[in-house]
Parts: sequence; structure tokens; C-alpha cells
Amino acid sequence: MWKLSGRRPEVLACESDWTRDYKYTEAAKGFSHGAENPVPLARVTFRWEISHAKFLTGRLGRWRKAFEAKPFLDFSNGITRTIWLLHSGAQFFPVECSKAEARAFHVAVGIGPGYLTRDDFRWD
Repeated sequence: MWKLSGRRPEVLACESDWTRDYKYTEAAKGFSHGAENPVPLARVTFRWEISHAKFLTGRLGRWRKAFEAKPFLDFSNGITRTIWLLHSGAQFFPVECSKAEARAFHVAVGIGPGYLTRDDFRWD
């Protein structure tokens, strides 16, 4: 979905170049600490982009608008961590976004029973 959004860093263009990201080795060091020092979640922005086009229909030449919703995903923080996870074979990993975005993102991706909020992680 990130690649299809069309707004991605150049480093995503070719998977063989992922390890050339200037912070890639730092990400590897960050993940090496494990649960003792967890890595922050990547921060994403998700929305449905609505596009429309006019097209001619019928013999009378009337214009009709067609609407299309396309999922849009972008990262505001955590690009290198995400690249490291993808390169290392992670099939699933959590990301952070607003609650409204989480609902829409879950509808678009549909993985798991739902999303978690900060309240779900409160420690007493």
C-alpha cells in the first residue's frame, strides 16, 4: 500500500538498495536490544484519497462524474525502521497513527480483529 501511494522515498524504488539507506545500520543496532529497550513504532498517516473524473455517456452527450477511493499511506517517522523490518522478512509489524486513521486503516488492510489504542497498553 505504501508503494502504491506514490509518495515514497527513493530508497523504496529498488529493494536491493534498502540497505544503502544512510540510517540502516543504526536501525539494526536499535533492534538488537530486544525487549529490554524496544524500538518506537513507526508513525503513519492513512486516508482514503477520493478522485473523480468526468466522462461522456449516452447518445445525448451528458457528462457523468465517477468517484474512486484509493488508500493512501505515508510515513512521518520510522521509514528506516520499516525498511529494516521489511528487509529482515517481517510479515507483520505494528505502526502508530491517530484513532480515526486506525479505523480507516484497519478497514483497508483488514489484518487481525481490530486495532489497539494507548489505553490498551496502560501499565498499573
